[in-house]
Amino acid sequence: MTHRLSTDGMVVVDDAAGFAVNNGLVIRGTDLAIESGSVPPTPSSHRSDADFSAHSLRGYQDRLSDSFVLKDLHTYARAPRFFDRHRLYHSVPRRFEDGPVERG
Repeated sequence: MTHRLSTDGMVVVDDAAGFAVNNGLVIRGTDLAIESGSVPPTPSSHRSDADFSAHSLRGYQDRLSDSFVLKDLHTYARAPRFFDRHRLYHSVPRRFEDGPVERG
């Protein structure tokens, strides 16, 4: 993850933060969105006098790193590049266009 997820008075979560995974088999995002919204921006964010400065909110990304969200995003970060192969969707399927090959 190369972009910041917080600044003064704001934490970016869900789709706005780019929390979606396309691993070639499924497209995920709901579980990442729920978890990113469940991680507290600051340890004391439930208090009325909580500090929501950029400095205080910096820990949000660390807490998110401890959850499965950023770990999964890191694991599947290169999946789109892997599936962006001409032969995977063109050359290989063409071999099967005429049906099975009978071996004698």
